[in-house]
Amino acid sequence: MGCTMSVPWSNSVPVLAAALGAAFFFCWRAWRRERYWRQLLFDREAFWRKKLRRRLRTTLALERQIHFLRALASRITRASRPEEVSEAVVEMLSSTLRLDTVLIYALDGQEGAPRLIASRGLSAEEAKQWQQVKVEEGAVVPAAVAHASPTLQLAVPLVAGARPLGLLAVGTWTARELSAEELGLLESAADYLAMAMENPRLYQNLRHYVQQITVAQENERRRIARELHDSTLQSLIAILHHLESFLRERRDLPMSDSRFLWRLGEQIKDTIQEVRYFSHHLRPAILDDLGLLPAVEWLLGEMRREYGLAARLLVSGEPCRFLPEAEVNLFRIIQEALRNVVRHAKATRVEVSLCFHGREAVVSVRDNGIGFQVPSLIGDLTYKGKLGLAGMEERVHLLQGKLFLESQPGRGTTVKVLVPLAGNIYVAS
Repeated sequence: MGCTMSVPWSNSVPVLAAALGAAFFFCWRAWRRERYWRQLLFDREAFWRKKLRRRLRTTLALERQIHFLRALASRITRASRPEEVSEAVVEMLSSTLRLDTVLIYALDGQEGAPRLIASRGLSAEEAKQWQQVKVEEGAVVPAAVAHASPTLQLAVPLVAGARPLGLLAVGTWTARELSAEELGLLESAADYLAMAMENPRLYQNLRHYVQQITVAQENERRRIARELHDSTLQSLIAILHHLESFLRERRDLPMSDSRFLWRLGEQIKDTIQEVRYFSHHLRPAILDDLGLLPAVEWLLGEMRREYGLAARLLVSGEPCRFLPEAEVNLFRIIQEALRNVVRHAKATRVEVSLCFHGREAVVSVRDNGIGFQVPSLIGDLTYKGKLGLAGMEERVHLLQGKLFLESQPGRGTTVKVLVPLAGNIYVAS
């Protein structure tokens, strides 16, 4: 007769509990590690995205300030009387900053009686309610305005040295807080205006100031592009490599987690491409390394790839290598003209030509778009928000050249720049 042996439950329960506890512990530890790496990757990506957005906002704000100052300086340098400068400041501030009222007062006589010299948004009678200013310790201070409408937002004194010259007052119908960028533009406009009021000859030197701003802008573009490429981009690539290495080592991850991490990797790759795009367009390295013609060819290649335009470059004559400053200015002029083609022209074909002959070079950008009616003065386009053309005009002035704009509704547009070679190209010694 056989016999059977049985293991008491009292002995098997502790073993089973220990096995389940060990399995639970290892699963819990694996879950914590996955959660840690997932949170780390999320935090790093969010950090770099936030940092990139902050840098882009700073760059865009700088671009808007530069466009405004260029347009203002361009109008000021064409003015023959200080009153024309005041009118230019009033028009540009009201349109650029969306201000309902802009008033400029000049102080006359020993007592500093205010005199309205330019205004927008108020009638003469309404402007008198704002005409309550006084001089205190070398500065113009607005007195209380109880019944004026719109709401007085800011009054900026116009001061040359320690001597008050007048007041720039701005207001809106609805109360709102002016941003730091808007306050900076108001202060810059007040400085320009004070210079013109102090000595009409002084504002003729603003072109040199704009030149320095342009140089500073290009240096800032180069710095940001280099930092995006050498720091931000490399950090994103390192994060992507860590993620891919983690996925290769952890093949036992649940399918849902693996798919999530792979999608996260694809998002990081897209961010890397965006950073490369911004870095190249802020300051293309090909411009510094190979010169203007290869940089323009690269720019047209981008136009063909991104927008499907039939774009080509034509070169005639004996090409010359421009000085670095001249190359940057010509490249930005062509770049802005091509941007206008994309934004406004509705064109299917664009042609960039560089013709070298005699003592000058002719650069033209021609499209087959819808065209428009050209005003008598190119500077008048700035009042319609065409600040890019004002920047082009100022860069042409820096090259000692001339800018021509040809267009008719339905017949396309041609931007032509005549640049003297003397002073803008390398001369063999």
